[in-house]
Amino acid sequence: MKKRTSLTDAFAVLDNLNDGVIVADENARITFFSRQAERLLLRPAEEAVGSPLEEIVRFAPGFPSHAEIRRTVESSGLWEGDVQAMTAHDAPVWLAWSMSLFVWGPEGPDGFLAIARDISQRKLALGALAAAEERYRAVVETVPDSLLVHDREGRIHFVNRVRPGFTNLSTEQFLQRSLWEFGKGPVVEVYREAMERTLASGEMGQLEVTDIYGRVFEARLAPFREADDHERVLLVLRDITAARRAEELERRRVENIAVLGETAMRFVTLQPDENVFRLIAEQARRLVGDAIVAVSEYLAGKDCLVCRALVGLGAEEIEALTLLGGHPEGKEFPVGDQRIRAELASGVFVRLPGGLNELGLGEIPAATSVSLEDLAGIKEVCVVGLASHGWILGDIALMRREKTPLDAAVVEMFARQAAIVLQRRMAEMERAQLEKQLLQSQKMEAIGLLAGGIAHDFNNLITGIVGNLSLMMMDMDETDPSRETLTEVQAAAQRAADLTRQLLAFSRRQTLLPKPTNLNDVVGNLQRMLVRLIGEDVALAVDLWPEVELTMADPGQIEQVIVNLAVNARDAMPEGGRLTIATAPIDIDETFCQRHPPLIPGRHVTCTVRDTGCGMDAETMAHVFEPFFTTKPKGRGTGLGLSTAYGIIRQHQGAIDVQSRPGEGATFTVYLPVVSESLPRRDAAPASAASGPMQTGKETILVVEDDDIVRELNVRTLKRLGYRILSAADGPSALALVHRHSGVIQLLLTDVVMPEMNGRELAAELVKLRPDIRVLYTSGYADNVITRHGGLGEDVHFLHKPYTPGILAGAVRAALEAPVPSRVE
Repeated sequence: MKKRTSLTDAFAVLDNLNDGVIVADENARITFFSRQAERLLLRPAEEAVGSPLEEIVRFAPGFPSHAEIRRTVESSGLWEGDVQAMTAHDAPVWLAWSMSLFVWGPEGPDGFLAIARDISQRKLALGALAAAEERYRAVVETVPDSLLVHDREGRIHFVNRVRPGFTNLSTEQFLQRSLWEFGKGPVVEVYREAMERTLASGEMGQLEVTDIYGRVFEARLAPFREADDHERVLLVLRDITAARRAEELERRRVENIAVLGETAMRFVTLQPDENVFRLIAEQARRLVGDAIVAVSEYLAGKDCLVCRALVGLGAEEIEALTLLGGHPEGKEFPVGDQRIRAELASGVFVRLPGGLNELGLGEIPAATSVSLEDLAGIKEVCVVGLASHGWILGDIALMRREKTPLDAAVVEMFARQAAIVLQRRMAEMERAQLEKQLLQSQKMEAIGLLAGGIAHDFNNLITGIVGNLSLMMMDMDETDPSRETLTEVQAAAQRAADLTRQLLAFSRRQTLLPKPTNLNDVVGNLQRMLVRLIGEDVALAVDLWPEVELTMADPGQIEQVIVNLAVNARDAMPEGGRLTIATAPIDIDETFCQRHPPLIPGRHVTCTVRDTGCGMDAETMAHVFEPFFTTKPKGRGTGLGLSTAYGIIRQHQGAIDVQSRPGEGATFTVYLPVVSESLPRRDAAPASAASGPMQTGKETILVVEDDDIVRELNVRTLKRLGYRILSAADGPSALALVHRHSGVIQLLLTDVVMPEMNGRELAAELVKLRPDIRVLYTSGYADNVITRHGGLGEDVHFLHKPYTPGILAGAVRAALEAPVPSRVE
């Protein structure tokens, strides 16, 4: 009874507590339910007492069950924790739940004592705080700026996920580093000064800093104190590298546009004697700053770039280049990459990851692996093509020592300017060259006309002299003392004839007998004679291209060309040397043909004669093919050797070129067009020389010659041989004579070049009157009237002046005995 009274008193005390108190027996049935418990769970004590604890106090899912709590209490004596319970109306309420054994007296435990405190408001506050913290963290972690908290010594205490340039470091690794590790020396000192000012003033600070990787940041500093009263600095970093680079690019673009304007004016005022490639290189370097600039010209025929200007090298680099193989200027570099060729043609700006090797400019031309990039500290190689309408003119290679931003659009704009001025200069140079060639061609043509006319007149005179001498000597006794004198006169006349023959070769008015010819055969046939000709102190080397193609040429005349060139080379090597004769095929383009008339584009064969002699300067080369021009001592040369070679090759529709420098020998190259091997061969005309007694005849011959001396000589000679002769001084007189003559006329012997009517026209008219007549032409030179592209037509008999009575007799007899042509044009 006493125990029960004590419990009643105790419950009365518990009923007045601010916390809810619940007492349950050993079977977890409620024996006491305080008024505060009623208010917390919205259940009256009458309903609760006697009911199982888990029915009255229902925990929300996810919390420990009453059975689990009781087992803990039974084993350890106490369980404490925050739980969420459901009221009678199923509303949640947060409780600080404490349960222990309920012991009253020495008899042992009477059950369980549970104390419940309402913590709903505290839980709501904590939830709001957690949500706020989560929102704060989300903002901090996702803000595009980097946020760091550090102390005065630079130790980092906090960093958000955005860590500028340090994404390879985890947050834990980053927090172990010092802020000073991520800046260069001067930058760290500047930041420390700003930090000290901020901590001292308590105000925000701002500055720009650059990290060790070259990135630029806007830094904002805010001082604060943490709960433990330690000083801290909140550092907000914003990466403004791109913005600063854009500003720098814009600044440079404005400057570069101004430079482009100045460059355009400079290009406009380009002087004729200025080096356009060097000017382009110097102006390009103004645009790109510290760089080596190489400007190259593209040679389409060789598919290569030739470095024409290189600027930006220091004295030490130039000296090293010289030691390692020579300055690149003037050297040829092949363009093997089709992609690079296409980019050059488009004129676009290209960065070359492979460096200068992609342009073939990488290794210095020497037995070394040292590259220009290594030598000059080049960090980046760029190239922009100089092109016009898709045609490559050259390129600008920019070898930069720093990888700073470069405005490609400005560089391409400059390249277009440079291409215009380069194309203009090339056109001016080409025009000047063509004008020079035209003047030279006109001069040579004028000299040729003069030489041909002189030779023609000389041949008529020599024909009269030689012919009359021959007739006189035919009538003289072998023992006549005057015969020796006449023989000397005849030899002098023959030397004069040889001189006029050379003049005719230069003037391209000699008669050719062309046929498909192999230059290898021509050189091979001459080789033994050339060895004797050039002497023992000159070594002869022959380099013949296998299976060289055929050319339509007169082999005898080509032999004369090679002999003349060999003699010229021998005379250029008085102390001995080496003479090389080579043959090779070549494809010639339009550009080459413009510089070497009368060539036409296509396949050609070349014969090159190269010596190691004294060489020539530009002034000498300008006159080397002129007749009577010579640099040899008086009495050592006529000055007709090279002019004769020039005339022969031009008459073959070919060209001859010379390349030489003083002290470096000379190279003469002959270009001849190739022909198909299937072309018909034309046999040479019968030998013009006659040996033995002169051949006679009784046929009637019409002699037409405008030169009185030659006509009278021919008439006397042919009459002496038994022929019946009709003679006339010109074409109209000859036709009138034929109309009056009723007898047969077997042969027309006519000069080619005559006033009023030439020999070809006379023959055409005469054939209409006498279809069976044969024709023998004669001339001091063979004009285009009778030659077709430098050769004789079919079924044409020709006798070249000067000639002797014996040669005339043989030619007349050969013409008379030849078949009557079906048609004479």
